Amino acid sequence: MSAAGGTRRILEDLLKKYEMLSRRLDSGFSRLSANQLVRQVDALTRLAKLILSYRSVLELEERELELTKILSELREELESDKRAMIARRGGGRRLECSKLLEKALSEFRRLKLLISGGGEDE
Repeated sequence: MSAAGGTRRILEDLLKKYEMLSRRLDSGFSRLSANQLVRQVDALTRLAKLILSYRSVLELEERELELTKILSELREELESDKRAMIARRGGGRRLECSKLLEKALSEFRRLKLLISGGGEDE
């Protein structure tokens, strides 16, 4: 199972729970005390924040996969005609582009860790 698949399942589960709690709040609104209303609205708010966080993580994971694919394609191309690229002036530019993509991929991974609470900002 991919990380994006796991995140997607968690996100779907959170959305179902939000929908269920929202329906329960709507149906019992007139019978609930003020304290119960506050607790349920607070729970909905916390679920909404979690949903937004997991959506951000899912988007980062999808971007990471895209960058990884591009980087793999660049690496394959660099390996297949390494000597020809050294002889040509454009080889240096491709190498620079590859390094930039690697840095971007590393930054995406760092941001994903920060958003998911798995790392600390330096």
